[in-house]
Amino acid sequence: MYPHMNAFGRVFSSFGLMALLAFLTGGLLTYLLAKKKGQIRADEALMAGLIAICGGVAGAFLLRPVIGLFEVLFNWQQFRDYPLDLLVGRFFGEIIFYGGLIGGLIATLLYCGRFQISLLPLLDLFAPTVALALGIGRIGCLLAGCCYGIEVRAGHVLAIRYPLYSLGAPPDVPLLAVPLIEATLLACLSLLLAIVYVKSRRAGLSAGLYLLLYPAMRFILEFFRGDVVRGGFGSFSTSQLLSLALFCLGIFFFVHRRGHQSNPIS
Repeated sequence: MYPHMNAFGRVFSSFGLMALLAFLTGGLLTYLLAKKKGQIRADEALMAGLIAICGGVAGAFLLRPVIGLFEVLFNWQQFRDYPLDLLVGRFFGEIIFYGGLIGGLIATLLYCGRFQISLLPLLDLFAPTVALALGIGRIGCLLAGCCYGIEVRAGHVLAIRYPLYSLGAPPDVPLLAVPLIEATLLACLSLLLAIVYVKSRRAGLSAGLYLLLYPAMRFILEFFRGDVVRGGFGSFSTSQLLSLALFCLGIFFFVHRRGHQSNPIS
């Protein structure tokens, strides 16, 4: 594909440009939804979004080293003879979405606690935004050649071939276009969550739906990913285990909210 793009006489990273577009589009959607529903002030929502982005970027870069630490602890015999530069290259520099999601959530919690802002309406607002931003980011993955799919037969309708200079994908091999599939599903999910957010009067509904639908989608798509170097535990990838954890959190969230709303004392 196109890991680099030429614009204004300079060469830019395709993934970086799509990440920038994701942030800008996410901010615009946040502003429009906040104005549409009127539950949260648009300027307050945008400030919370900036804080969440800062936490998300930090978490996206930090999750891989944290996972790598556990890999070293559980497989010490395998890594004890690794040169230091190989260890650093293996466990640093990779961006993981779930790390960004966790980091963004922590930052949002701290922000809401500091300024006494209600958390659930903000999470409801962010749910469609996060889905849309990630979908745009997956287009960046498609262009760059990361997060690629398994090998499929030549002529497959969803097959894609990467050039020699892509970021990780084997060159000139028909691979399933998993990033494109995920981007399409995320666009649909973002639309659904945006409608739910605007129409629903129940706090936590769109956030809860995100916690159920995206992890389920991601868990299934992971079976079709070809970049197995990402690591995992047992038969599951790291992202699948995190998807299971978030899905369980979504179930707990809905059960807790139902019990809370049915009890007039709580």
